[in-house]
Formats: sequence, C-alpha cells, structure tokens
Amino acid sequence: TPRIFNAHVVHHHQPDDLDKFTIHTRLNTDKGSFTAVEYDWDILIALDKSMDNLHHRVLKIHDRQVNHRRKR
Repeated sequence: TPRIFNAHVVHHHQPDDLDKFTIHTRLNTDKGSFTAVEYDWDILIALDKSMDNLHHRVLKIHDRQVNHRRKR
C-alpha cells in the first residue's frame, strides 16, 4: 500500500532557450522505498519515464515476493 509519494522537479535553464527538466520521484510503501530519477526536455515525458521506472521497480519486488511464497 502506498504511503507517501514525492516528486521533486528541477528546471535547468539552458543558454539556447531550451529547458531541461529533472524529476526525482520517491514512493514509500510498507514493502520498502522506491526511487527514480529521470530527465528530458519535456516535463511530461520526464514524469512519464519516472513513473514507469517506479512501476517496474515495484513489480520486480512484487514478483520476487510471489515467487518466494510459491517456493515454500
């Protein structure tokens, strides 16, 4: 069960008027803490990448726990 979700956005100003964004996300659950850092020129793409990264990390832990229970 998710308890706390944090997203921290850093806006990097570039000299050629292109803006770069870095997004640090953290999800705290009763199973552990999951973090991801992604960057892109588009803030929505960076957020989508970060959320996908967190999703894959949570599924990886979940699959490990399910497989561990099956082996007993």
